[in-house]
Amino acid sequence: MLIELPDAQAQSLQRYCRQTHISEVEALRQALTQFLPLHAGAKRRLRDHRGFGYWRERQQDGLAYQYRLRDEWSA
Repeated sequence: MLIELPDAQAQSLQRYCRQTHISEVEALRQALTQFLPLHAGAKRRLRDHRGFGYWRERQQDGLAYQYRLRDEWSA
């Protein structure tokens, strides 16, 4: 696989590799290992979000709770 980088990035990568004593390939592997899990699933569905269904186990209506909280501010 051939990867072309702008000169500034290539120099930064080379400098990092000299400092950490790893190859450029290993540095790119490490970078991709961190990058891909964060961005590969960027188009996740709403139901996959950890906050989805937060009120499911509660015994009260979320909208009623919201109105009750707002009433506290107007009293």
